[in-house]
Amino acid sequence: MDSRSTVLKILSVSVVIINALNSPAVMAKPVLEEVMVTAQKRSESVQDIPIAVTALSEGSLSAAKIDTSSQVAALVPNMQVSMPFGETMPVYTIRGITMSEYSLNQAGPIAMYTDEVYRGVAALQAFPLYDLDRVEVLRGPQGTLYGKNVTGGAVNFYSRRPDLSEANGYLTLGAGNYGRLEAKAAFSAPLVENKLAIRGALYYQDVDGYVENLTRGEDASSVEDKSARVSVLYTPNDNLEFLLRAQHLSGDGTGPGTLQTNVGEFGIGFTGETREGLGFHETRSDLVGHNDLDNTLVSLTVNWAMSNSLTMTSISAYQDGSWDVLEDADGIAQSISHNRYLADVDQVSQEIRVSYDNGGTISFIAGAYLSAENVDGRYRYNFLHAFAGDNAPANGINDCQDDFFTGCTVQSTYEQTKESYAAFIQTDFKVTDKINVLAGIRYTREDAELDKYRADNFFLDPASGQELFDYNGIPADGNNFLPTLKDEVDRWGGNIGLEYFVSEDTMLYASWSSAFRGGSYQVQGFYDPSEINFVNPERLEAIELGMKGTFLDQRLRLNAAVFSYDYKDQQYLNTDPNTFLYSLVNAPKSSILGAELEGTWLASEDLTINFGLGYLDTEYDELTLNGVNHTGNELINAPKWNVNSAVNWEILQRDFGTVSLNVNGTYSADQFFDAPNTQRTSQKAYAVLNARLSFLSGSERYGVSTWVRNLTDKEYRTYGFDNVAFFGYDYNQRGLPRMFGVEFIAKF
Repeated sequence: MDSRSTVLKILSVSVVIINALNSPAVMAKPVLEEVMVTAQKRSESVQDIPIAVTALSEGSLSAAKIDTSSQVAALVPNMQVSMPFGETMPVYTIRGITMSEYSLNQAGPIAMYTDEVYRGVAALQAFPLYDLDRVEVLRGPQGTLYGKNVTGGAVNFYSRRPDLSEANGYLTLGAGNYGRLEAKAAFSAPLVENKLAIRGALYYQDVDGYVENLTRGEDASSVEDKSARVSVLYTPNDNLEFLLRAQHLSGDGTGPGTLQTNVGEFGIGFTGETREGLGFHETRSDLVGHNDLDNTLVSLTVNWAMSNSLTMTSISAYQDGSWDVLEDADGIAQSISHNRYLADVDQVSQEIRVSYDNGGTISFIAGAYLSAENVDGRYRYNFLHAFAGDNAPANGINDCQDDFFTGCTVQSTYEQTKESYAAFIQTDFKVTDKINVLAGIRYTREDAELDKYRADNFFLDPASGQELFDYNGIPADGNNFLPTLKDEVDRWGGNIGLEYFVSEDTMLYASWSSAFRGGSYQVQGFYDPSEINFVNPERLEAIELGMKGTFLDQRLRLNAAVFSYDYKDQQYLNTDPNTFLYSLVNAPKSSILGAELEGTWLASEDLTINFGLGYLDTEYDELTLNGVNHTGNELINAPKWNVNSAVNWEILQRDFGTVSLNVNGTYSADQFFDAPNTQRTSQKAYAVLNARLSFLSGSERYGVSTWVRNLTDKEYRTYGFDNVAFFGYDYNQRGLPRMFGVEFIAKF
């Protein structure tokens, strides 16, 4: 019996059990647990806030074997993730809002936070998930409360706090295919009872590359991550607490494996080579490359209850990170397109807010936020080095000066500084016991500076094998730097909403909100100063209607929303195939209509079903690229339909332990990876199915589980780029193949 038939039979049995148990006598006992979140910067039930938010507990993350920040999207409706550089750079999309300018100096429209600390550019955003309390995903513009103003949404990861009263901990060890070895451990201990406690957590994962390289011995897309976190909690009295956290990640791996499709008649890179005879997860690369990432985050959170109704919170943070990727973008045994991307970043931030709530008519949160970010970056692209000297002039060396392509290497370096200042207030006014009015406003100013920008061109000397300096590609000042660019943006944003509690268990809401994403510099220019520009901020206005309710005697939770977005000046990285020039442009106007349905059904004490459904109707209302009108096209990474579901079934419960099964999956309809809606590089509809079977001892101290991801070994792509004009093929990144393993956990 194959794996797909087995899973289908299990699901069929689940349905039978659900029908058998669907009677008042059996169904009257179990109820859903209340889900508490801090989406509005204070602890409250997810059912009582007029925001579309998905809350994922540590248990649900573990049951679905969610290990990295890039995998969270599989559990959230209308959320996708693309990976143009593999696992080290997840690019989130929420409700069709995303980024296409995959430059390492850019901060996307989906904000990522760890313990309420904003993580800006890519060098800070890829990290493993371990020892977490929960994850909260907010869908929709964040223009009032959250630290960074963004148009798409926010993802907040909350780590577990130290325990002031008792010592506890756990150790998890795992192994699997592709040489997988992994370990997680955590320990918490009170140093002074009810006053001072410490918690430490460790993570290790080593997985061989899943793209087999038939030319070199080492396979592409391998991962080795090592991470540690230390948290110290100090509560000198009942009204004051200090929480200090420090976390570091060191990630090493081989470069991302390129998948070439739509190979032209002259072959990949005009070499005559094709992918004939290769499987989906095979390559013939002459360069192993690397995919290295390091980042550190240190934060101090202070909570001071100044009175029974007034609380002040301060969050101070420092981050630094480095991102270094060397890839063989052609994926063949000749040097056609080898690229390297580097960035070093440091970021400091400070948020102070005051919240007031005395249980009366009015409550509010007011505060200020500031951050400063510095990025030092470099891009380096090698073009057709395999042909250097083949068509050379009399000197026998330099084809590069003939066509500015063959045997060339181009490189850009830069320093970017961004400073952000914001002040905000949000109020909650209880008109009656059933009606609440919420309103917020925020002012943000951002100062940006691009300094020491230069673009250098080199040519390959085939005799020596050395790259020799040719010329400075963008003539500028005496030091061959582009003059310093400075830009300033300030914007107002806000929201207003209405809540109506139909009953104790059902709430309707309506909201209007506006937000913006700051302007950006184009830093991938090599030939002309016109390539380096600063584009306008993105602006978004949203109208949303929603319902949140709990039904069937607290056994069914349903949350639904419909929304309409007016999206202006979306930032888009455009490449002109005729001139090979890059430019960062604004798509003047787009529109998005969508809907979502999320639910949790406690069918019995033993069976819980979670499901999510997303619908998107997206369109560029006005867009012209390279003289071609793309008005009416769909937005990128915005499938019309997407579905996610999970079935948690406690198959067997005895004194000696519990056997449980989690089956979860996702479905995504067709989606495009570029604004021209290139059909060749689009991803057709696909589904991925995952499962986990676990045993937990009766004492809940020991457990073992076996898991599988992508059970049917579905072949799909997470990114595509029209590369035909440049190198005679389309560039793609693959999704993960079938992976499986076993885990053992011990708690103490």
